[in-house]
Amino acid sequence: MNGKDLLTRYEEWLQVEDNTHSTIQRKLSQIACFIRWIEFRGITLADLDPSTVNEYLMGKSGLVAVIKQNRQVISEFIGVLVSQGLLSENPASEVIITGEDPEREYPIPTPEEIEAITQKIERSNSDTALRDCCLLELAYGSGARVGELHSVNIEHYDPDNKQILLKGKGRGEPKHRLVPVTKAFITAIEKYLAQRRALGGAIFVSQQRRRMTVGSIYSRIKHWSGRNPHIFRHAFASHLHGNGADIDTIAKMLGHERPSTTQIYTHISDQQLSSFLNTHHPRKKPVL
Repeated sequence: MNGKDLLTRYEEWLQVEDNTHSTIQRKLSQIACFIRWIEFRGITLADLDPSTVNEYLMGKSGLVAVIKQNRQVISEFIGVLVSQGLLSENPASEVIITGEDPEREYPIPTPEEIEAITQKIERSNSDTALRDCCLLELAYGSGARVGELHSVNIEHYDPDNKQILLKGKGRGEPKHRLVPVTKAFITAIEKYLAQRRALGGAIFVSQQRRRMTVGSIYSRIKHWSGRNPHIFRHAFASHLHGNGADIDTIAKMLGHERPSTTQIYTHISDQQLSSFLNTHHPRKKPVL
C-alpha cells in the first residue's frame, strides 16, 4: 500500500473521530512529510524502529512542543495502521521527547494602544479603513477568533438587540454563540455597511467583493497592529476581567466549554451579557 493510500485511511479515521477540518489538514500534512522522509531513505513503515522515528523528529528544527506534537501524530497514525492489521507494532509510542520550551510572553495591548491602532487606521483614509476598523473592533470588542471573523455574515448581526452570531470552532457539531457587541463596533459597522450598500452575505469582503480568507484577515490585523490577531481575543478577556467582570461570564462570551463551570454560567441571559460588556469593556463608548 502506497503513502497516498495510507494517508486516505488515516484521513477517514480522523473524520470518524470528529476532528475539526483544520486539525485533520494539519495532521495529514505532518504525516505526509514523515512519509516522504522515510521513502527518501528507502525505509518502509514495517522497517521503522524507535531510533528511526527519533532521528526524524530530532532533525526537525523548532520548538520542543512542536516536536512533541509531531511525535504524537506519528504515533497516532501508526497506531491506526496497527489497529487495522497493516502493521504489527508502533515504534513511535516508545519515543520519549524530553525538555521544555522557554516560557514565551505575549504582552497584552492596553486599551490606549488599541485606541491608537484604530486612530491610525482612520487617519490612513485607505479604501479598506472602515472594514479594517470593523475587523479590529469585533476581534477586540467581542473576543472573536479570526475564523469567526471570516465566517460572519451581515444577517448574523442583530442591531436591534446589539448582538452578533459567531460560529466558533469545535469537534462534531459547530459551536455557535450569540455575543453582545460594543458601541464602538456598532458605530464602525454602520459606517462600513453604509459604504458597501450590501444587505446580506459576508460582512468582511475583499476589494473584489469576495469573502475575506482567514489568511487575509490575519494579514490586515497584523498589518495595522504588528500583533498576532489572537492577542486581541486575549486582550478582550484580560481587560474585562481587569475591570471587574467575572471569569464565568467571560468564558461564556469566549465560547469556552468548561464542564466544571458550565452550569454556573449558562443561566446568564443575553441581556445580562450585554450589560456586562458595556459596563466592563473599555470600548463601551463609540470612538469613531
